[in-house]
Amino acid sequence: MRAPARSRLAALALALGAGTAILAKAEGPDGGTPKRSCWGWRGGCEVSGALRVAPRIEPTPELQKLFGGKVFAAFSIDLDSDGRPDFIVQHSRKKAGTFQTCFVDADWKARSCWRSSDADGFGFLWFAQLDPDPMLELFEMVGDEDYSDYRLQKLDPKSWARKDVLTVAPLIRTDPKDPRKTFWGYPWDVRGLVLQEKEGRVRLLVGDPETLCGDDGPDQPGAVPIFFTGVPTQGEPSDAFVRAVASARFLTLEEAKQRSARAKRCRHAVEDP
Repeated sequence: MRAPARSRLAALALALGAGTAILAKAEGPDGGTPKRSCWGWRGGCEVSGALRVAPRIEPTPELQKLFGGKVFAAFSIDLDSDGRPDFIVQHSRKKAGTFQTCFVDADWKARSCWRSSDADGFGFLWFAQLDPDPMLELFEMVGDEDYSDYRLQKLDPKSWARKDVLTVAPLIRTDPKDPRKTFWGYPWDVRGLVLQEKEGRVRLLVGDPETLCGDDGPDQPGAVPIFFTGVPTQGEPSDAFVRAVASARFLTLEEAKQRSARAKRCRHAVEDP
């Protein structure tokens, strides 16, 4: 899916004060720099509150032994909420730029692995605890000059495999009294997640996906508006965003998934003649 019409990498370059240099292909795992401080690439480590990142660590002897000494990047976060640090490991780089990424538990067991590759674009990877399941959820906000793909994923408690549960339309509201001061939430502008904790349950601020259907909405039919905090560095107000604000409700993740079902009808309504 695509964010509102502006080159995503060009906007990121301006936001970071990096000129056009950031458009060049980066070096390092997942297209990031070798010294990046958290899992992901092109930044994303500045979030706080409910959003968490996996800080970079030096690969431990146990991790190197597990992967035959081929680990070139490692990160740590408690993925299953048991009070012990788990790991995200990148290893076995090939000449073609591909490698393996694995979730590893605190007992040094690889739980879920998948093939990754160096990337030209951006990748902001944030974790959050959004439901009673002890596994953290994952916001995967990736893209390049031509597309953006923003998803909320769950980790299976048994296999730790990732599964998409929502396509996300991130919005940032800068003035609670003026709905027109709502902007597209470019990942590099996001600093936190709008949540409500009530009666032991966490609720996201979620808009009706049907509000983003129409000529003035972002070109990503099927996405669920989710509200974040941050400071927008680009973008313009939109009637679609005003409609999303008017429809916004605090919902559990399960309730947000039900709104996602409406997003599928919205997608058909946009695509069908």
